[in-house]
Parts: sequence; C-alpha cells; structure tokens
Amino acid sequence: MSSVEIKELARRIDGVFLPKAEYPEDPIYFVEVQFQDDDNLYWRLITEVFLYLNQYKPDKKWQAVVLWAKRSLDPGIPLTYQSSLAAGQIHVVYLDE
Repeated sequence: MSSVEIKELARRIDGVFLPKAEYPEDPIYFVEVQFQDDDNLYWRLITEVFLYLNQYKPDKKWQAVVLWAKRSLDPGIPLTYQSSLAAGQIHVVYLDE
C-alpha cells in the first residue's frame, strides 16, 4: 500500500443554479455547455459537482445538465456514471436537435 498525492487544480463550472427561496425543494443545477470535442467532460463535470457539494454541503438534491452543440461531439457517458444518468442526476441536451 502507498499513499498518493493528488494535485489540486482550479475548477470552474459553467453555471450553478441555486433554487429560489420560494422553491426550496428544487435541486441545484450544474450546467456545462460544450461546443467542441472533450473526451473528459463527464469525468471533469462530476468531479466539479462533488467538489462543490463537499465545499458547500448543501442540503439539496442536484442535477447536472450538459448542453452539447451537436450529438456527434458527445463521447458518451462513462460506464462509471451510467447509474447517475439512470437516476436522473445527469441530463444531456443536444442543441442541434
């Protein structure tokens, strides 16, 4: 067994939408907009979401929304995150459809 150091990087989410006070049951929406190829988008987005949740510890549900310019840019959601897709935590929108 060995310990591993993880390099900390600056992270930026395109959009974080917090629920309005009059809708306390609404989830937090994390939005990523992508107009170019990015094979690591889903890995990065989920990392950013969980870093946010760890830092702010909101007592809310969350959803990640990915807006792709076109379907052909989407590399597909990694198997690791398929359960989040099935649970409705990840939504994918193709702006050309």
